[in-house]
Amino acid sequence: MSKYFWDDLWEILRSLRFHPGGGGASSGPGIGIAGIVLIILAAVILGVALVTVILVAVIRQLHNNSGPRKTEEVTVLGKRAVPAGTRRNTVDGWWYYIGFQFADGRQQEFFVSRNQYGLVNAGDVVRITYAGEQFIDLQRRHDPTPQYYQ
Repeated sequence: MSKYFWDDLWEILRSLRFHPGGGGASSGPGIGIAGIVLIILAAVILGVALVTVILVAVIRQLHNNSGPRKTEEVTVLGKRAVPAGTRRNTVDGWWYYIGFQFADGRQQEFFVSRNQYGLVNAGDVVRITYAGEQFIDLQRRHDPTPQYYQ
């Protein structure tokens, strides 16, 4: 990309004038009806995409909130930390995920807090509470007999 790209783009945009007839010899260049239709079409497509994203997020949240809370004993398959990109929504700039396997063989990964992430390792058997795709709580199983005594 040229270092003058943004300057050139700005000059092109400034030179566009609205002329419904598409411009003429005396009126200078214009964007014409086709340009107007293209701009309107692009705005409608972006608007529909934005509304769709918002609706999907709202429906997912309503589904998670209205669903029953389930508590199950599961096995930790693994965990991962992903850089958040921005530090706005995180304490330390990371998003934490833990993958679980349920008794019926189903596997699911949940977004968890940093503290919950640090409580478990792969292979641990824990008790989790969740509703739909929303993770609520994690409890470690307390084994009164350490493995080295068995």
